[in-house]
Amino acid sequence: MTIYLPEGVGLFRQAFDATCERISGIEKDRIFYELYLELVSCLREHTLVKDFILELEAQSAKRKEESSVAALEALEDGWMRLWKYHRHSLKHRKQLVLIKRVVTAPNEISYSQIYNRILFRMWEFRYFSPFCRFVKEAPRLFRTVQSELNLESIRFDYAYPSREGYFSGKKIVQCKLNKKDKRRKLHKKIFSLRLMDAMPFNRSAERVAYALFSQKIEAIEKTFFIPGQNDYEKRQNMQIMAETNPIFCWDKIQFLKICHALDNASPDLKSFKGRWFSIREAAWKCAEKRCEIEVLLGAKMSFRQKLAPEPSSSLDSLLMFEHQIHRRDYEKHLQSLKNHIHAHLFKVENMKEKAEEDLRLVLPGTQRSSFVIDLASKYWKVHPLANRDEVFNDYCIKCPTSRLLSRERWDQIVRERKLDPRPKEAKKRGPGKKTFQN
Repeated sequence: MTIYLPEGVGLFRQAFDATCERISGIEKDRIFYELYLELVSCLREHTLVKDFILELEAQSAKRKEESSVAALEALEDGWMRLWKYHRHSLKHRKQLVLIKRVVTAPNEISYSQIYNRILFRMWEFRYFSPFCRFVKEAPRLFRTVQSELNLESIRFDYAYPSREGYFSGKKIVQCKLNKKDKRRKLHKKIFSLRLMDAMPFNRSAERVAYALFSQKIEAIEKTFFIPGQNDYEKRQNMQIMAETNPIFCWDKIQFLKICHALDNASPDLKSFKGRWFSIREAAWKCAEKRCEIEVLLGAKMSFRQKLAPEPSSSLDSLLMFEHQIHRRDYEKHLQSLKNHIHAHLFKVENMKEKAEEDLRLVLPGTQRSSFVIDLASKYWKVHPLANRDEVFNDYCIKCPTSRLLSRERWDQIVRERKLDPRPKEAKKRGPGKKTFQN
């Protein structure tokens, strides 16, 4: 199918709507995505919407830069809180250094953004490191044996595997204890033959202090990320954001285009050496670019897997929700883009009609000062006590945009023609007219 979009607004709208309907009605996914991307390329080069799309891309790049700076500051704040909390623990500080090496010295390839990787590492450190896994009721046997049982009282004899290829059982030889020995009862508990009910193991972790969480992370998630507790809520919110925000809608479509055109080159695992304050910016930008390529590679592999003769979506489990490519989502994005372009076309028509109306109001040879005199005289005739700000606002509303003058020139014309009918006491002199009197 050849996509052709005329230059006129009315003809463009009709052709664009018909093209969107035909693309949505295609059954084969491969043809659907090929025509989808061809339509996106045509829109980006069309004269009616080119400036609109370039403005969206510029705002998207600005928002991405703001997100990058805010993410770095938020992660640094959260990391520094943990570093100060463990100022006396060398073991935990080594673990925190490994978290920062995800940026400075990467050694693995994953399919998530650098922000999510470091955030998950810090979450894992908080909830699975020893400093917050204090158990209320530890297993009695382990604690009691560790503190009271002499390991020399039990000897473990292990039989090594024979040449026939089977393993013999583990033999435990019991040591005889005196009747007055305090370990005798414990010895009987350990080697008792009667069945005992299993004791429940109640694992409970210490509540992590709120001071260890950075408030900047919460703020950045509300500002730059899709809200939702699960994939269903995120999908609903993603569709709402694409419908209400043209920048977000175009970003999602551009992600599909970049993913489709990406080569299979592996990202460069470049490491940075030096103090953090000197390599901070360069290492962070390099890590962001590397992780972005990894995300695109993972999304492309998943995309190819879905377009295969036997489609599958097993690789989606390795990707974040917003990086998964589903046809039903991009059908919604196409409908949202259609609505945004329609809104832009209405603005273009209104601006064109207003410009034509201004040209009709302006007679040949009409001077700009005549609009100031006529409009100011009419307004002061109806409102004789109105100040100059009110009259100037009325002038800005009623005067054609092509004949508007600046406030300084407007004041000069009003003063020279003596259009202000108010008494001298009601006129306030500007601060530039005041002089010092001795």
